[in-house]
Amino acid sequence: MAEHRQHSHADSGLCPSCVAEKGFIEAHWHLTLMIGCPVHGCMPATFCPKCGKRLRLFRRGLLECGCGADLIGCDLPPIPKEDAALLDSIRRKVLGVPANAENPLSFPQDQLLAMSLRSMLVVVRALGKHRLIADDARAWRMSARSSRRPPVSCAIGQETSSGF
Repeated sequence: MAEHRQHSHADSGLCPSCVAEKGFIEAHWHLTLMIGCPVHGCMPATFCPKCGKRLRLFRRGLLECGCGADLIGCDLPPIPKEDAALLDSIRRKVLGVPANAENPLSFPQDQLLAMSLRSMLVVVRALGKHRLIADDARAWRMSARSSRRPPVSCAIGQETSSGF
C-alpha cells in the first residue's frame, strides 16, 4: 500500500470563525483530509478574498493576509452535514475530545474514535475514494439517461477494455 502524506503545512486552510473564537489554529487543520470546518459547517479559507493569493502559513496575524486583508469576513460555502460529522470525528481524535453526545446522523463516531489516528485517516481516505467512485457512477448514469452516450472518460475506458 502506498504511503499517503497525512499532513500539510503549505496547503492548510483554516476556519476564520474558529480562529476568532479560540485565538489559535487547531492542529487538525494541518491534516490533508480536513476539507471543511465541522464546528461551523463551512469550507476552509485557503485564499485571500481581497488579493486572491493562497494563504501562507507565515503571515502578519492569524486572521490577516500578507496584503493586509482581514480574513474574518470571508464568505465560505457550506459543507454537507455528513461531511461535517466525519470531519468532527477527525477533529475530536486529534484534540483528544470525547465523542459528541448528540449524534443525529447516527454516525459511527465511537468506532472511529476507538481507532488510532493513523487508522482512522486510512479508513476516511478509503471512504472518500469510494464516495468519489459512487458519485462518478451516479453522474455517468444521469448523463447516459439524458444523452444515451457515456461521458468521454467512460467511452475511453470501454474502448480499452473491449479487447479483454
